Amino acid sequence: MMAVTFPITGGDFASAGAASRGLKEQLTRLGVEGEVLRRIMIAAYEAEMNVVIHARRGNLWARFASGRLDLEVVDEGPGIPDVEQAMREGWSTAPAEARALGFGAGMGLPNIRKASDLFEIDTRPGKGTRVRSTIHLRKLAAAETLRNAIAMRPESCRSCLACLAACPTRAMRLRDGRPQILEHLCINCTACLAACRYGALGLREEDEADVDAALAAAGLLVVPLPFLAGFPQAGPHEVLAALRAAGAREVRLTDEWEAGLLEETLRYARRPDRTGAGPVLAPVCPAVVNLVETHFPSLLPQLAPFLSPVEAARDEFSLQALTVVAACPEQYIALHPGSLPGRLRVLSPARAAAAVAKALKSTDRAAAQPALGGQPALSGAGPSENGPASPEAAADSGVLRVTGLSHVLRALEKTEAAALAGVELLVLYACDQGCWGSPLFPEDPFLARNRASAVAVGRASAQPRTRPFLARCGLRLDEDMSGAIRKLALIDELTRRLPGRDCGICGAPTCACHAEDIVLGRVPGPGCPLEEEK
Repeated sequence: MMAVTFPITGGDFASAGAASRGLKEQLTRLGVEGEVLRRIMIAAYEAEMNVVIHARRGNLWARFASGRLDLEVVDEGPGIPDVEQAMREGWSTAPAEARALGFGAGMGLPNIRKASDLFEIDTRPGKGTRVRSTIHLRKLAAAETLRNAIAMRPESCRSCLACLAACPTRAMRLRDGRPQILEHLCINCTACLAACRYGALGLREEDEADVDAALAAAGLLVVPLPFLAGFPQAGPHEVLAALRAAGAREVRLTDEWEAGLLEETLRYARRPDRTGAGPVLAPVCPAVVNLVETHFPSLLPQLAPFLSPVEAARDEFSLQALTVVAACPEQYIALHPGSLPGRLRVLSPARAAAAVAKALKSTDRAAAQPALGGQPALSGAGPSENGPASPEAAADSGVLRVTGLSHVLRALEKTEAAALAGVELLVLYACDQGCWGSPLFPEDPFLARNRASAVAVGRASAQPRTRPFLARCGLRLDEDMSGAIRKLALIDELTRRLPGRDCGICGAPTCACHAEDIVLGRVPGPGCPLEEEK
C-alpha cells in the first residue's frame, strides 16, 4: 500500500484543481484504466472544489492498494447541517464569488457518489466534513506506440535547459550535454523546438530525395496555408507560382480538410445519442490526439471518429502520388504509414521553402496568378483566428477553441473532471495560434495571417476513421500494478529526500522526474548533483 497527501487551501480558486492533478499524475504512472481514471478524477475534483468553495483548508489523502483506491478529503469548514438535502442535485450554498467563477452548481456530492463504488460522508456543523470514496482499479489495456520525429543535433546544444522547462509532458532529458527524449512521453509537439535558440532540435526527415524531383514525381502537393504566407518577399500567389515552377501540377491546402472536419464534428457533437456525453474533441491537431492517447486515456471516447486533416488529405488521394508539407513532427509521423512506400513523400517546411526560394528567382512574379485547387487564388474570405472553420462553428457559442499546450492541458483537465459546462465541441491546437504558430514556419503568425487574408479556402470532405484511438501505456511504471505501486512509493520517498529546486541541473526537468529516472535505472543514483558537490 502507498499513501499520498495533497493540501487544499480554501478560497484559492486560482490553484483549484492542483490536488486532483497531482493525484492523476500518480494514477497514470500506475496504468489505471481510462474509464476508472475518469471516475476518480471526477470524485477528486468535486471533493477538492467543495473544500475550496466552503472551507478554510483541507487535505486530500489517497491510498493505493493493488485492487482499489481509497480517497479521503477532510476539511476545516462549517460542516453540513442537512446531508440529505446536500445530496440532492442542484442544491448549493456556494457564495456569490464561487458562482461568478462558474463553481457551486450543486452537483459536487451527487457526482462523487455516482463516481464511487463505495461512498461515505461524515460531517458536523461547525467542525468540518470528511468525504470518503472507494473506487476499484482496473489495469489499462493499451497499445504501446513509440513514435518520434524530432531530430537532435548534439553539436549545437548549449545545455541551456530551455527544452526541459518547455516540454509539457516532461519527456526531455539532458545527459552528458546531449538532449535526449523519452519516446513514451513525447507527443511530437513543437514546444521544445520553439524553446531551442541554438538549432539543437528540429524535424527529423527520413526521405532525403531531391525536393524538385519529389514535386515533379508527385504532381499533387498539399501544403498548410501558413506555408504560403510565410515568405515576406513574396505573396501567396507568387509562392504558388514558384511551387508550380518547381514541378507541382496541382496545389491544395490542408486547411480545406480542416474546414470539412470542423463542420462534420459539430454535426457529430449534436447527434441526439450524444446528449449528456460531454464535449466532443475534434481530432484537428494530431499532437493533441497524441496527448489524449498518452495522458488523458479516459477522454478517448470523446474524440470524434474522423481522421485529422493531413490524414484525410492523404487518404482522399490514395491512388496517386502525393507530396505533403508537414507543419509539425506529429503531422510528419501521422503521414508516414509503412504501407505507402514510394507513393507518399512528406517534406519539412524548410526543405519546401528552399525549393520555393530557388524557383522565385526564375519565376515571372508579375504574371504569377495561378489557380489553387481549381479556384481563384486571391478571392473570398480568409481564415479564422485559429484556422478555417465552418460558418456554423464560427458563430456557435457551444464551440470552444483553445491554442497553446498550457491552455489545452487545462481544458482537457476540466473536461476529464466533467467541469466544462456548456461546451459541445472542443477544438484544440498544440501550437499557439494553431498551425500559424508552429516554429517550423519562421514568419510571425499574425503577419502571416494578414498576408493570407485574401486567400479563399475551400472545404473538403471529412474522412471517417476506421481504426480506433488507442491509449499509450508508456507512463506505466510496471506491467504489474502491484509492482508499479512499489516503484511509485520508492519514487515518492526519493523525491522527498531531494532538494525540490526543480532546477534541471541533473538533466531531468524536476526532482520527481530525476527520482523516477533513478528508480527505473535510467541514471545512477541516488542523489542530487548540487548536493553531492557540497
